[in-house]
Amino acid sequence: LAQSLATLPGAQVYRSRELVELPPPPGRFPGIKLIAPWVLKPGVTQAEGRRHWDEHVPLAKSAQGGASAYVRHWVEACYTPGAPAWQGIVILWFDTEANLRERLFGQPADVEAVTQDVADFVGDTCTLFARERAT
Repeated sequence: LAQSLATLPGAQVYRSRELVELPPPPGRFPGIKLIAPWVLKPGVTQAEGRRHWDEHVPLAKSAQGGASAYVRHWVEACYTPGAPAWQGIVILWFDTEANLRERLFGQPADVEAVTQDVADFVGDTCTLFARERAT
């Protein structure tokens, strides 16, 4: 299935190991998801990056207390030639847009702490936002 999906125009298909740090609510989620794929900082090995990301979890959970769910994906394979070589994808769920804006970080010092910690192992990244819609 992954091989056939990887041939769809614009598709990027990855296999990942899901690491649930704070379980998402069951069913549809009406809030907003922050999705941030990232690559390792140059010079950081896969093992070092995975270890540091595992060690980052307690800081992230305490600093980003406004999230109602927190799930990490350690990318194990990319099936799409030429797609970004993401090593990790983090997904944070927020109940409302206001909660995302006002409680992404608990305190101003949390922004600096998380930013400095992430800079030790994350290279390039981007931030995507998604909202589920009823069909």
